[in-house]
Amino acid sequence: IDPSNDSTNWVLLGVSSNFPTSTISSSTSASASIHYVFTASLTLSLPSSPTIGLSVQFTDLSGTKTSAIAPGSEKIRGVSGSMTLDADISEAILTYSGSTLGWV
Repeated sequence: IDPSNDSTNWVLLGVSSNFPTSTISSSTSASASIHYVFTASLTLSLPSSPTIGLSVQFTDLSGTKTSAIAPGSEKIRGVSGSMTLDADISEAILTYSGSTLGWV
């Protein structure tokens, strides 16, 4: 049964988006308001000149624990450099908050 049709046995955890989905298997430069689904180890490069409030969603289904999110010259949660997705399945919506914390 599709979980979206079975609210008795399934509940949504986290934040849902209505972003269009793009399944990718090679490194990609992200666009705003897209949900990227990884099927291979790759790097998703976040938009290079983000404005406050801009969001990108990703789900890593590669199972490799080596995919990465590259923030360019910005930060991810206040830290410079790429973020390696070292869990079996990773999912998040990153929103640009400004230069202090960058993508959160």
